Amino acid sequence: SAAAVSGASEGGAEAPIGVHDIAFTLLRRLCAHEERRGQAAEAGAIGAVLSAMRAHPKDASLQAGGCRTLLSLCAGQATVAAAASPRAVLDVDAEARVAGDEGRCMLAAEAGVLDVLASVLETYGPPKDPATAPEGDKRERALRRSAMKHAVLCVLALTYGSVIRAHWAVQAGVVTALSTAARRARMPGAQPLPFADKIDLARQWLEMQARLLGPRSIMRDVVPRNSSNERAGRGGRTAIDAPPALIV
Repeated sequence: SAAAVSGASEGGAEAPIGVHDIAFTLLRRLCAHEERRGQAAEAGAIGAVLSAMRAHPKDASLQAGGCRTLLSLCAGQATVAAAASPRAVLDVDAEARVAGDEGRCMLAAEAGVLDVLASVLETYGPPKDPATAPEGDKRERALRRSAMKHAVLCVLALTYGSVIRAHWAVQAGVVTALSTAARRARMPGAQPLPFADKIDLARQWLEMQARLLGPRSIMRDVVPRNSSNERAGRGGRTAIDAPPALIV
């Protein structure tokens, strides 16, 4: 499945998006088991998913599927168990209650996942002016919301309990995108978002980490290798103790 995603991504804008959708679905099914999640990550699945998302930023279906697949790939065992519960379909708490796997979350962060998620949040967040925003059909609206919801859940899973990844998320512009989405969702005439509480949770969590860190020089060389940040690649990593677990 990782090879299928990667092969389609190499075709750039000309690649058949349906191939990605099929590969994403297969990857999510494989990721029902911890051993297979690890094998998929080792085979390059995370990078392949990100490549596909970068190649098709305006396709809501692909972005939604990509975020869901990233969430599955990075999930820890407890996350998968929660998402498999009967309430998981209707209760987004089940998907964001615990952190993802540390190794795979770090692998994804180093591959630039937070930049991609910031782009998804900016592209598929609530419109700037609800009164003049195009309605679109019901399926399109549902896909846009799915892309945004799963991007928010990815942010929570990736940054939960990690000062380093929370710092990278701030650098990538995730907080700005979340703040904009939260503000627009409360504008008169805006369509209500059933996961607005998760947007606020992710924003508050990252803002808290940004305030705690401040200008600490210990973070200067702690940047993802593939980040768009201009300081990327400037030095090695510095270990930082994780904060207390985030209570969702």
